[in-house]
Amino acid sequence: MGRALSWASLVGLLTLGCGESSGSTPGLGTVADPAQIVTLGEHGRARDYDVLLVTLDTVRADHLGCYGYPHGTTPHIDDLARTGVTFSDVTAPAPLTLPSHATMMTGRSLPSHGVRNNGTFRLAAEQVTLAERLRDAGYMTGAFVGSFVLDGRYGLDQGFASYDDDTNPDGEPAESGLYHERNARHVTDVALKWLRRQADDARLFTWVHYFDAHRPFEAPASHRGRHPGRAYDAEIAFVDEQLGRLVEWLRSSGRLERTLVVVTADHGEGLGEHGEQSHSLFIYESTLHVPLVLSCPTLFDRDWVVDDRVAGLVDLAPTVLSLLGLPQEDAADGRPLLSSPPDPGRAIYIESMVPLLNYGWAPLTGLRRHGDKYIHAPDPEYYRLDERPLEQRNRWGGTADGGAALADALLARTGRWGEFDGSEEPLDPDVAAALAALGYVRSSYRSEGPLKNPRDMIGVWNAISQAEMISQRGDHAGALSSIRRVVQKDPLDGRAWHAMALIHRRAEQWPQAEQALLRSVELTPNVDAYVLLAQLQLQRGALDAFEGTVDTVRDLDPGNGEIEIAVGDRLALQGRFAEALCAFQRALASDPVRAGPMARQKIAAAEQRLR
Repeated sequence: MGRALSWASLVGLLTLGCGESSGSTPGLGTVADPAQIVTLGEHGRARDYDVLLVTLDTVRADHLGCYGYPHGTTPHIDDLARTGVTFSDVTAPAPLTLPSHATMMTGRSLPSHGVRNNGTFRLAAEQVTLAERLRDAGYMTGAFVGSFVLDGRYGLDQGFASYDDDTNPDGEPAESGLYHERNARHVTDVALKWLRRQADDARLFTWVHYFDAHRPFEAPASHRGRHPGRAYDAEIAFVDEQLGRLVEWLRSSGRLERTLVVVTADHGEGLGEHGEQSHSLFIYESTLHVPLVLSCPTLFDRDWVVDDRVAGLVDLAPTVLSLLGLPQEDAADGRPLLSSPPDPGRAIYIESMVPLLNYGWAPLTGLRRHGDKYIHAPDPEYYRLDERPLEQRNRWGGTADGGAALADALLARTGRWGEFDGSEEPLDPDVAAALAALGYVRSSYRSEGPLKNPRDMIGVWNAISQAEMISQRGDHAGALSSIRRVVQKDPLDGRAWHAMALIHRRAEQWPQAEQALLRSVELTPNVDAYVLLAQLQLQRGALDAFEGTVDTVRDLDPGNGEIEIAVGDRLALQGRFAEALCAFQRALASDPVRAGPMARQKIAAAEQRLR
């Protein structure tokens, strides 16, 4: 596990790390005090270091060996920790991929950078990313992501000379929409291909994102065999193996000693804690406590553990910039962790807007300190984080228990940002108008009473997921019976109506599917529902309704290739094959991951008809 490291012994960390390993550290010399890191960097001594940022999607800190996990899941990450600094108390800002990565890359909290959910927000161009800072400092920048949720259209490509987001390398039709993925081996292959092309004297910033530990858990059979009954661990072990390939290349190419390797995760996984099997709904430690390891054999010669402060993904960019000797972003909310003393009063902002934006329930916000946590909900929650079992005893009393102070601090902070209720403009007026049409203003049904506490709705949430899984197994009657019970309990749940529509569609019950979709978009409008609605309207020949739905999708998501395929299908049905071909080509050009495979099939068919 390494040795505990206090602020007082941080001097020893860098001094011993430099002195004992080689007498002096190439590019840095002997650092006597952590506060000198920035000063030395300003003189150019740290600017020769490469940076490899590895983000592990959906990986809890407590499933890594360097955090005490006993099942041997992460030998390569554990090796990195042996010549690095492991921060034991690190929080993600949200249990969501895109918002958390936006915070990592900008050093800003979610209300500051404006990305509050997956799939419908985009990091604005005026936000300054770590990649942009390093590019401007002379780095070659390359990113290699494992899931469509981080597609370049969502804004994280800013500053990268190469942004490889082709999450459909085999050309098969995507079945998982926003979460379409390629596995860690594919991601590593393309990252290594890019790295091998770079000049030996180039300074590199490489970001590698592994999505594998996200559900469904489908690790290679070899890893499942090594971790029987622990499918989640098998995915993490597979990712660790692929990370090992990157580290081995750094070692064999002579770059490891001049590379700062940063390993972290965007969020964790519920694994049934608090009733949450996956993530996104709650902001408990199961989905927010993440690892953070900084490794470099010429900076740190042993395994140190910083356990005297709360850190956040919001600190990642400032910490990297500090170690490289580059100036901090003025608008950053984070701080450089290795040149800042611990602050017992520091509280990091956390949230999930998924309950509000996806289901019309109450959003969750909170503050996380080193030792306690406040969650603002319809029923407030306050926890001491040294108590076991973790987050099971709600100590909220509203006065002298520590929670009241955090509640006041949260109110003051959100007051500065402006309370987010879905009607704020998250990016710019054009995007805001589209998001409003997507349901980011409160629909009328939401004003019928107080917003529901997500804790009270976890049973409904799980029931919807269960119905979808039953349907995917082919038992549509059983799935419909299950989802109807959900709708009877909460007829205003738009996601339940959407799930019902998908089940009816699988059962080829077209009128029922369309009726459920109409109810779904009335309650919680979203692009996927509108695309499906257009397909059903076209199928029954309701062309006026089809055209209106197409216009809606184009307004909300101009680059949506699936709606262009539907337009092409209509033109083909009318015998207008040249125009249909153009529509299919637009789909391929604008949306190659989601719509590309189907668009290629349609293009071939249209070209055949035109011969």
